[in-house]
Amino acid sequence: MSIPIPHLAATPDLSASYNQHGFQPTVWFYTMFGELPRREIYQLVTADARKTVLANLAETYDLDQITVVQSVFMEEVDKDPEWQFYALSPEPHTLLFFSITSSYGDQSAILYYSPRTEAGTLARLRASLQAQLESGQVERQRIQVLRLMGSDLAFSPLPLKIPALDLAANYNDDLLPVHEAIVKRLQKPEQRREQPAQPQRRPAERRLPHPDYLYLQRRPGPHRQGVAAQGPAHCLLRLWAAGTG
Repeated sequence: MSIPIPHLAATPDLSASYNQHGFQPTVWFYTMFGELPRREIYQLVTADARKTVLANLAETYDLDQITVVQSVFMEEVDKDPEWQFYALSPEPHTLLFFSITSSYGDQSAILYYSPRTEAGTLARLRASLQAQLESGQVERQRIQVLRLMGSDLAFSPLPLKIPALDLAANYNDDLLPVHEAIVKRLQKPEQRREQPAQPQRRPAERRLPHPDYLYLQRRPGPHRQGVAAQGPAHCLLRLWAAGTG
């Protein structure tokens, strides 16, 4: 009985691009194209926006042919699988990666490319991702939950829906007039107030010493202590005598 010959390993060897932490896109990119990639991290408007990006790719490519790796969670009957990670390479020197453990969780999309990426391909991928960004001001998700992903723990953003504030329903009636007055005051341009003229100060007059006072000063010598003092004449004479020895 002949033993079947095992198939040869894939060339190049991509086994290092997958470990206990999942798919490693940087390792895969370097193994495939021989250079470290650059990357752009996008925060999509919703998790469903990822499917919109794939639908745009499906207009040009066969998704099965460009899929590098895919991992999903199967939780309930009649429920769509939840993505763990999904990587696609539509053209050489490109990789589009979705992962729930990325910076923005299930709203993340990461584009890997290099200087050798074809300019038209890179522009189309960027346009497809930028079309799914929030048009207004977006605050980065700062509240995250710790989730069990298989045998690993991972942080995922926790989306919060803040309801609109209704002053009439949540506060007393006397707050509305105060609120409107404050808003009107803040909307007015700030008026510069003229500062009152400050009275000019007269320069300080130099007072002359009293005629009954003596001012003595002597530079210190090698054997004598100098004296510098002011006061009544009879006191200074005694101080001068004591200082000069």
